[in-house]
Amino acid sequence: MLRVSRLIRYISMGMFLAFTTWVAYRHQVVGGGPMGVPPMDALCPFGGLESLYSYIREGAFLKRTAPSSLILGLVVAFMTISLGRVFCGWICPLGAIGEAAGVLGKRIGVSRVPRWLESWGRYLKIVILVVVLVFTWSFGTLVMRPYDPWVSWAHLSGGWREVSSSPVGFMVLFLFVMGAAMFVSRFFCRYLCPLGGALWLLQRVSLTRVVRNADTCVNCGACDRACPMGIVVSKSHTVSSGDCISCGECVESCPVRGTLGFGLRRFRLTPLVLGLAGLTVFFLAYGVARCTGLWRTHYSISKEAASDPVEGIFGWMTVEQAAGQVGLSAEEFIKAAGFDEGVPRDVALKKLPGVDDEKVKVLLRAYLASAPKSRKGVLDPDSIKGSQTLEEVASVYGLEVTRILKAAGWPEDLEGARGLPLKELARRAGSEVSKIREAIKTLLGQGGN
Repeated sequence: MLRVSRLIRYISMGMFLAFTTWVAYRHQVVGGGPMGVPPMDALCPFGGLESLYSYIREGAFLKRTAPSSLILGLVVAFMTISLGRVFCGWICPLGAIGEAAGVLGKRIGVSRVPRWLESWGRYLKIVILVVVLVFTWSFGTLVMRPYDPWVSWAHLSGGWREVSSSPVGFMVLFLFVMGAAMFVSRFFCRYLCPLGGALWLLQRVSLTRVVRNADTCVNCGACDRACPMGIVVSKSHTVSSGDCISCGECVESCPVRGTLGFGLRRFRLTPLVLGLAGLTVFFLAYGVARCTGLWRTHYSISKEAASDPVEGIFGWMTVEQAAGQVGLSAEEFIKAAGFDEGVPRDVALKKLPGVDDEKVKVLLRAYLASAPKSRKGVLDPDSIKGSQTLEEVASVYGLEVTRILKAAGWPEDLEGARGLPLKELARRAGSEVSKIREAIKTLLGQGGN
């Protein structure tokens, strides 16, 4: 019979897994962008850590990450320091997959790997964390994405096309997150997860840890066998391992009530109280971010797009939106991308038959490289579309968003000024998109570019 805390923990992980999987599916169907569904990168705390250096140094996020990534990263870090790795034990969808595989392996009698054999790789995730961050911060792009099992899970609905485009990521998903976890519970979490590596470091200084009363302990080893992370709980007064995910399985398995518990300074917390406290902090932080307008899952101009406008093209964009991103007319874009002249201009690139948006980028770069210098990135202000965001327009002309707003006579603190389509901003400002076109002309005439 499942205890209440374990049941609620399973429900919590299952709901987060179901929700994020549904969002991932909808992203594949609807697409991203200001009015679309965010990619999984924007809903992953590790994306915040990957973009942290770029954000601090240049105020820009890496492609596919967003302010939401950074907010989640900071919230998870705070939760870990104050309550332990509750995110890993109660929320993380990838952890839920790994733990479910471990439970399945246990049920069908899959032989377990000896403890001495599985312990050597505990620090491998720290090495992976350092390597990923060094290369990500150096090159300014998500270097782990082709190998990320969570990204692969999010693209499962794409079928064989997605598998063939990112085979290593799917191999990691099926072999290490699922397959290996049947032999060693949460195999990926223990040895390979870079986010787990970062939280391992924070858990070492966490205020909340499992504490054991040696006087009432009967040394039965039930806590050791119950731990999904393979921690030896029975030999410690206070569990200092950074691998503890605050799941409470060891506490729930103890036959002597009160022998194990979570210690927060002088207070003792049950697994249920700890888990609910972590979930409360998580949802409260999300609610505050939403209410204050800080929560944004789309960031129009990534670091990559700022230096290379072609990198700002996504599959969810229409021909007209993509053309505006690189400073071309729709006709020029169609020619450069090798499309038929009759191609629909209001359909997402990813939905156009036989179109590979990555190949389109290659063709566009070649076209722009061969174009006269005076034409590169130059867009007639009269060609600015209401579907473009103000941040996209500002990037094309090298102007600040606030300067454009001021020149157009719109409030400089207009809500959603950066991420919403111009037609929506015009509605909120009680104005028209033509005002932005006129403002751009004025600023360019003053040498604003």
